[in-house]
Amino acid sequence: MKYFVISDIHSNYEALLSFAEIYEGLKKNGDVLICLGDIVGYGPYPSECIQYIHKNASKVISGNHERMLLNESLRSFANENAVSAIEWTDEALSEAEKAYLSHLPERLEFNEKCLMVHGSPVDPDKYILWKADVEEAIESLKKDFLHLCFFGHTHVPGLFDENGGYFYEENSRVILFQEIDYIVNPGSIGQPRDGNPDSSFCVFDPERNTIDFIRYEYNIQKAYDDFVRKGLPEELGRRLFYGR
Repeated sequence: MKYFVISDIHSNYEALLSFAEIYEGLKKNGDVLICLGDIVGYGPYPSECIQYIHKNASKVISGNHERMLLNESLRSFANENAVSAIEWTDEALSEAEKAYLSHLPERLEFNEKCLMVHGSPVDPDKYILWKADVEEAIESLKKDFLHLCFFGHTHVPGLFDENGGYFYEENSRVILFQEIDYIVNPGSIGQPRDGNPDSSFCVFDPERNTIDFIRYEYNIQKAYDDFVRKGLPEELGRRLFYGR
C-alpha cells in the first residue's frame, strides 16, 4: 500500500484534474489518497474540488481556510484577498458541502506511527518555517510516540529530520530510516509558493520506507482565466504563474 499525499488545493480544479490523471495512472489496488486540508480558498472551483476529495480521498483533515470559511471570526486574521475569496466561496458552496467540511478533523494518525496535520503537530494553524518550528514539531511527535508527520500550510515541499537535516529535489526519492523521526511537506496542488509554478505532491511507501516527491505541469493560463471570469481577486490568479 502506498499513500498519495496532497495538500492546499485551494479550489484550483485545473491543477487537481491534472493530478487526478497522474494518480489514476500510478495507483494500484490498495493505494490510498490522503489530503492535508485547504481544499477551498483562493480559487474558483470549491465545489468541484470538494466533490473530488469526498469521492476519492480516504483520509482528509481540515485546513485554516476551511476553518475560516466556517468561522467568520477567524477572517480578521487573514489578508484582504484571502477574505474576499473565502466570502465568495461561502456564497458558492451548498449547505451539504459546508457540512462535509465541518466534520473534518484537525489531525489524524495512520499507519501506526504516522500523523497528518495541516500546520504543525503543536498547532493546526502554525507555519513550520524555521529551525525552531521543526524542532518543536519533532519534539511533539516524540512525545506522542510517532515517527513521521505530513504537514501542509506553507505550500513549500520538503523533508526535515530530527538531526537538523533538510532535503528536497523535484521528482526524487528519499529513503527513510526507522530510527529517525521526520516531518514532510508534499507542497501544494493549487497554490505553490516555492518559486516553482508546477503543482506538487508526494507518495509515501511504508513497505520500502520511501517518499517520492513529484512535480507536474498544468494549464495555468486556463486556471488564471477562471479566476478572472469568476470575479475573484486577479492577484490570486496572477501569482500562479510565478509560484509565489
